[in-house]
Amino acid sequence: MIVLSYLSIDKGENGIYSHLDKNGTRSHYPHGLMEKISLVLPTSQCINILSFFILGLLIACSPTDSEKKSIATSGSNVARGSNIEENSKLRIMSSTPIIADWLNEIGGNRLSARSIVPHSVNPHGYQLGAKDLAEITESSHVFTVGLNYEGQWLVKFLNNHPGIDQIALGDVISPLKYEGGNKHVHGNQHEDEHESEHGNGAYDPHFWFDPSRVIIAITKIADELSKIDPEGSDFYQSRASRYISELEKLDNFIFAELGKIPADKRKIMTEHESLKYLSDRYGIEILEAVIPSVNSEVGPTPKNLVAAIDSIKQHEIQVIFLESSTRNSSAETVADETGINVVYGLSVETLKVGQTYVDFMKSNLRTIVSNIID
Repeated sequence: MIVLSYLSIDKGENGIYSHLDKNGTRSHYPHGLMEKISLVLPTSQCINILSFFILGLLIACSPTDSEKKSIATSGSNVARGSNIEENSKLRIMSSTPIIADWLNEIGGNRLSARSIVPHSVNPHGYQLGAKDLAEITESSHVFTVGLNYEGQWLVKFLNNHPGIDQIALGDVISPLKYEGGNKHVHGNQHEDEHESEHGNGAYDPHFWFDPSRVIIAITKIADELSKIDPEGSDFYQSRASRYISELEKLDNFIFAELGKIPADKRKIMTEHESLKYLSDRYGIEILEAVIPSVNSEVGPTPKNLVAAIDSIKQHEIQVIFLESSTRNSSAETVADETGINVVYGLSVETLKVGQTYVDFMKSNLRTIVSNIID
């Protein structure tokens, strides 16, 4: 038997030549091959030649370092599942960070959703910049709240670009009408054409305070993404189903948290009118806001302040909840007149950087419950 660095070849009792590789695997070679070689060479040289021949084949067939890397990478992709290159992802725009969060929850690694309005920025009165305009133009679809929420800053732009499809989620969630005669103003309060009366059929756009309506919006998102990207339809529907389960748990969490508040204290006064859906879903009484408008930029009249003070005294309200983004002198004036506690930290319109919609809702609930009970 002749031993080389990679293999050994020997002749068995049955006359069959074979070699044993370094992994202990034995391979057999036809006797006829050795006989043809042995016609012109001695057996020992034949074995040597065959050994080097097989060794050459092993070296030639071995993958290069780059090929090994390619194989390893391919295996990694298979293990992770379907992976989408960054530059091939769907690029979808949304009007707010809340909707962007929903899109990314359903779209996963098949899309990249970006909000036009940045995180932690109140969308009321937001003005489109050159970068915003460029990114919207590059997108074929924009998901919005609708219900006059975005105001003229986006509506006019989309009207001038009919090639961009707008999907208004508020159109499918059975929105709640405002009651009374207060003004509903979004966007620029000086644009008369954008104003509507609550009593004339205007709708509250803040439907995200009701997870059961968000579930309807998520179903709409999954269906729309399936139309835009049919190959990913099963993927979107599966992720929507998973996220809906999470929203159902959130709904139960809110019921449980608000259930901790004694029935006679389940009354809330806020800075401006935006929690109608929370009231409708969970039986919380929302008293007339200090600013009876969904736009926190529209200040109250003296009549509004008097009404708020009377309401606080009548209902024995102990706390008024203000948004974290602004310090409201009118609300503080009311507090001074009534002795009510002012609590900052309620978030109504947007998400913080890194915050999800579910985190947003839980944070608001903790703020409300802890301050009413205490």
